[in-house]
Amino acid sequence: MEKTIKDESYKVLVVDDDKSTREAIEDFLQHQNQNLAIKTASDGYTALDLVKAENFDIIITDLKMPGMDGLEVLKSVKEIEPDAVVILVTGYATVETAIEAMKHGAYDYITKPFRLEELLIVIKNACERVRLKRQNKAMLEELRKSYEEIDRLKKSAGYHGASNGQGAFIEKRRSGAVVLELERLARLKESGLITDEEINMLKKRFF
Repeated sequence: MEKTIKDESYKVLVVDDDKSTREAIEDFLQHQNQNLAIKTASDGYTALDLVKAENFDIIITDLKMPGMDGLEVLKSVKEIEPDAVVILVTGYATVETAIEAMKHGAYDYITKPFRLEELLIVIKNACERVRLKRQNKAMLEELRKSYEEIDRLKKSAGYHGASNGQGAFIEKRRSGAVVLELERLARLKESGLITDEEINMLKKRFF
């Protein structure tokens, strides 16, 4: 059975130099969704130390902070954990800010003042993105294992030196597997879970 958002847990890091804001976000999200494991950081440097020590799925960071601002946090996080979903919170939203944030891999940004219910919607969407990424990785791992098994069968049967019957049997199994995996890749692409570049890379490696 395919997992849903509620079936999985997500690690969230809230970064804000304002203590009341951090605590308000943490308390609200924890009350709304028990599957969120939330930690907080009062500045960018502490946040990066936590990111280096743990794998966070979602990071919510204020844009304007002393020392290291939200954009710097975003850039550094993406270097450490490229798959992390980063959400910027800003009271100074401009088109330039949005473009800069998206250019460096931000998932979304929220403009202050905001209602916590608005943040919850963004968090739910972010959780869905994380879930789909996990599903994508799992399917790609299944793909890798299936072709490793095909290679094992070919080697164990002495594929190149096998009789016509053995070779035909293995090739038939391989052809059937290729069709199934191509169908799976097509579904992944249709769902936006895999790029053309990743598909071509997999085809070169396995087909």
